[in-house]
Amino acid sequence: MNKLSAKELAILVSETQTLLGLYYHKDKWKSIFPTISLLSEKFDQFYESNPNAMQARLSFYLEKQGYTTNLVINQIIIVLCICHSLGINHVIRQQLISACLCQYICIQKENNAIASNQKISSQGLKLYKLHNTLTLKLMNYAQIPQGIIHTVFNNLTLYKQVILGKNHCALIDINTLIISISTLISKEITLAKNNKAKSLTAAISTLYINCEQSNVQTILKKLLSYLPCVMPGTKISTKPDCYHIGQFYKKDNIINLCFTIPETENSSKGRFSLTKDQTQLNRVQHICYDQGVIFKIWFEPLENITSKNELLIKETLSCKVPLDNIELLKSSLNAKNNHSVEELCELLNNYPYISHSLCLLASKANRTEQHIDSIRHAIMMLGANRTPLLILKIILELQLDALGIAQWFNLKNKVRSLVLACEQAAQEIYDFLPEEASLCILNYCYRVLAEKNNQIYTLSASKNDLNLDSPFLIETLLGIKNVSDHSTANIQNNMSKEWLEAIRALKKKSARDSISKPSNHLYCLGLALLCINKIYEPDYDFDAYANEFIAKAVKSLKLESIDKYLNTLLEQNFCNRIDVS
Repeated sequence: MNKLSAKELAILVSETQTLLGLYYHKDKWKSIFPTISLLSEKFDQFYESNPNAMQARLSFYLEKQGYTTNLVINQIIIVLCICHSLGINHVIRQQLISACLCQYICIQKENNAIASNQKISSQGLKLYKLHNTLTLKLMNYAQIPQGIIHTVFNNLTLYKQVILGKNHCALIDINTLIISISTLISKEITLAKNNKAKSLTAAISTLYINCEQSNVQTILKKLLSYLPCVMPGTKISTKPDCYHIGQFYKKDNIINLCFTIPETENSSKGRFSLTKDQTQLNRVQHICYDQGVIFKIWFEPLENITSKNELLIKETLSCKVPLDNIELLKSSLNAKNNHSVEELCELLNNYPYISHSLCLLASKANRTEQHIDSIRHAIMMLGANRTPLLILKIILELQLDALGIAQWFNLKNKVRSLVLACEQAAQEIYDFLPEEASLCILNYCYRVLAEKNNQIYTLSASKNDLNLDSPFLIETLLGIKNVSDHSTANIQNNMSKEWLEAIRALKKKSARDSISKPSNHLYCLGLALLCINKIYEPDYDFDAYANEFIAKAVKSLKLESIDKYLNTLLEQNFCNRIDVS
């Protein structure tokens, strides 16, 4: 994609306004969804290219474009912020943007009238109430294949009611959840005569306080931690007008950049300057007519000033993971069995994120509570033989996040719980390091989840559809069925013989086949799986077969008792890792 310019962003806003008026011209219906697909891709790519400029849209109300256009653009930016905070991939992001563009397409005029406190006809009011149904009919007319958008509009009304406490239901579809949250927040922040607008922070905080759904609260916390303290485009002062541009690094110091326009002048006479910290500043949207402030200053003028003063933008916290050349690091680690501290330090030179993660692990493991910020010190604390395993574990966790699948939001805590349980089960034996068990789990989960042909069910699936009633299976925990031969082959290529045999033995246990010589690898995985599946699915009742396995596993793994094992998990803050929503 070519470099984004102010002109292209202005065209995108104009094209969005044009799209929202196409419903009233039936001869143009066939062009609606191709246009939506194109605009969805543009919004996503523009945000990737210049998030600062796109986030600034949340600070400006473009009066010429009207209420609905502003509302839709606000919702799209909020959706993109949520998706990036959760690490959702571009394919899902663009489908969610399409849902935003569809949401008000059948009621643009009615929505504008209501926002302006104008009276609308009974027919218009009926259209407004049934707009989700109308959108689905329009999609069917255009022969749009069943997918995310259909699911969203079939459930959107119910989800919004549940979030607002007006109904009760399990909110299990992450895509509908994102659209519901963005719908509610965008309505709160968009200027309208029938609603007193709130700042973005206030809107998110109010929804967090009033909503009792833990998964909604989790998304809102992720969103707040992702967003900058002060939104780009925030109007800091008037007479003269001063706009917050963003935070930048000047060498090792963080500075705030603003753009000030002299009184009675326009943005062509404005200048960039440093400003004091504005961390407590939260303002509502403001009407802006100056096209230079709305579009131009965020591109070439800003690039010139940052280049001239050697300023680096302080990037918004993101779940986009640094996986460049990660395979090179993995192959270097696997090239030999033992690495010296010096070799490991050298290998990690180009991987600051992984180095930082290791320092955090070492700090937590340090009984003196000393903060460790030296990678060399961290490796010596963790051990040169254990560090490569921890690095591989961090890489797999990053790769799982980078898959960007919507279901990962619900599965992540389950996998973490299973990893913790496996490591705890291996604490008293010397057959292998606890991290080897967690690597087996993460590797298996990654290879299966990465396979597009595998089907992942949601909490709404019935037991009859699943045919996964064995707590010995990792698939039961993940909700995966129809594991393809291709993904199984990938697992075989990325796992040691001992752990591969343990995985195969678990499948035998699920089928009640006998195993001649059970290994501690099997007991470690099996005990953890039985316990975690039981926690997430209380309906599972262990029969004599499962109880016999647990008894043998506890003895072979040299654990004191199954109760002591579970209590140890609880002491390690295990409960907080489980999201039962």
